Amino acid sequence: MPAEVEESWSRVTAWLAANAPVTRAMLRPPAAALDARLPEELRRLLLINDGADESERTGARLLPGMHRLLSADQIAEDNAMHIEILADFDDDEMVGRWWHPRWIAFGSDAAGHRLVVDDRPGPGRGKVWEWSRTDGLIWEFAPSIGDFLADVATALERGTPLHGWRPVVENGDLEWVPL
Repeated sequence: MPAEVEESWSRVTAWLAANAPVTRAMLRPPAAALDARLPEELRRLLLINDGADESERTGARLLPGMHRLLSADQIAEDNAMHIEILADFDDDEMVGRWWHPRWIAFGSDAAGHRLVVDDRPGPGRGKVWEWSRTDGLIWEFAPSIGDFLADVATALERGTPLHGWRPVVENGDLEWVPL
């Protein structure tokens, strides 16, 4: 049974409030309006927190791989940009290899990688991946956003690594450092 988004995110934010208040303060309020085409688990997450702000003090990189949770507006902009880039290629093989219009980016790191949820019909629907701007999908994180967030919560609560990243708090700011 997949983990519930709300329960998992509640564990993450409770841990942040107790251990990384600077990062917790970067979480935005719930999204006011959402694209109905977004995958349901992503919609549910954005209805709790509409991404995370960045500031000079913190990168709000609260997800493994030093990813920042994107807002609904940033998700729409990011996905439109990738679809536009994809349309510029003359090679149909790039669809599904480099990017696919049904991959929805919801996290971003400073190097241009993304956390994406696969919204294509089929057995891979709902899986969370890390995407590389040079290699496409490179790492499967979890079978669903709820499971991904449950794994994040467990790693934070136990102080254990997750997919090659270890959570560390410095001056109230959470960072994920590579092993």
